[in-house]
Amino acid sequence: MQPLDLTVFSSIKNAYNRQCELYMVNNPGKRITQYEVGELFTKAYNETANISKAVSGYRVAGIYPIDPNKFKECFENLLRNAFDVSQTQESGSKTEPSLSTLILVLFKHLLKMIHRFLESKLI
Repeated sequence: MQPLDLTVFSSIKNAYNRQCELYMVNNPGKRITQYEVGELFTKAYNETANISKAVSGYRVAGIYPIDPNKFKECFENLLRNAFDVSQTQESGSKTEPSLSTLILVLFKHLLKMIHRFLESKLI
């Protein structure tokens, strides 16, 4: 997940919903139009958004400070499986891969995953 998704946006969404509820309580029968949205969002944003929440999002996501173990096992397994499949198909035997070979194999598999994902969204 993206860092701000983890900490900031949910807080803003909840605060915005509270502001909308307050508006509707204070203005019975009146709808929220495009002219009120900016004011309501600004109140919600000022109430919730701050630097500490943004920094916390990066920490929770493992981006900063960098947590090298956050996704290490996942990537190692992906690389190992991708390399094994690729090498077995190409040569019939396994050899120790170079870093550039691993990166190319990983890149191929990522492209395949992206392609499958995009195909599933178009159906």
